[in-house]
Parts: sequence; structure tokens; C-alpha cells
Amino acid sequence: MPAPHWIALADAGEEVLVNTALLLAEIDPNEDGSRPTDCLGWMAHEQDIRRALGLPARLTGVSSGLVQDRILDVWQERFRNAVAMDGLLRLSVGGARPAKVEMTFGDGGPIGVLDLDLQTLARLACGRGERSEILRSATVAGSREVIDAVLEVGVITP
Repeated sequence: MPAPHWIALADAGEEVLVNTALLLAEIDPNEDGSRPTDCLGWMAHEQDIRRALGLPARLTGVSSGLVQDRILDVWQERFRNAVAMDGLLRLSVGGARPAKVEMTFGDGGPIGVLDLDLQTLARLACGRGERSEILRSATVAGSREVIDAVLEVGVITP
């Protein structure tokens, strides 16, 4: 079991993340319409710390909802133009705030299906680990070519 001060530090991340995410939401978009994505990185760092300390993921609350919404918004916009093939992704996020979205890119076509939780979504979007290892906690169906093409451009924050 980690020392109490490390647990307290990991638990403090929620308040910091919420305050930061709310501040970032007030910032005007960049010239290209994008917004800062730092809150995603910070949530990823908090989860990295929790995994390293053997603590369970904490994926509930305001910050988790903001992060999930941000990832889905960015992915939908990015995949329209960045995926190097025609296709459709059906994405289901389970957990505290279930979400289902369909993302079409190119002229549509083959369908890939991803069913995952917020932690898996965030790890994919934040580039946290090897994709094949991360996807072990997801259900992947349909066109694997679509899934691979989507995830090739899915990392939105280093």
C-alpha cells in the first residue's frame, strides 16, 4: 500500500483538474477553432500516478465528464479529415457517463466498433501505453482496418 501522503497527492488531482478544465473552457478557441487540451494530459498524469501507486482509477465526477466530452469532440472533428480511408466508427463509452457516438470519415464504408470505458478511451487519446495492450480492456468488432486507421491519428495530447 502506498504511503498516505502519496494517496493524498493522487486524491488532490480531482480538484486541480476540475478548476483547470473550467478555466480552459473559458479560453477563446485558437484561430483554427481548436481549444487547449491540457486538461486531458493532466487527467492522464493523475491516472498514471494512481496506476503506479497501485490505486484504483478515479473516473467519476466533473473532471471525468469534461475529459470524456473533450476527447469525443476532438476525435469527431479530427477523424473527419485525418483518417486515411473511408469508414465509420461506432464508439461506446461505458461507466459513470455512458456515451455512444458514430464518427464517419471520408465517404463512409466499412464499420469498426469500439466498446470501452473512460480509462481506456483516455489512455488511447493521451498515448498512454502500447495500443495493443490498451485495447485488451476494450471490445473491438467489425473492420480492424477502420479501428487501426482511427487510432493511428487518435492521440491528441502527448
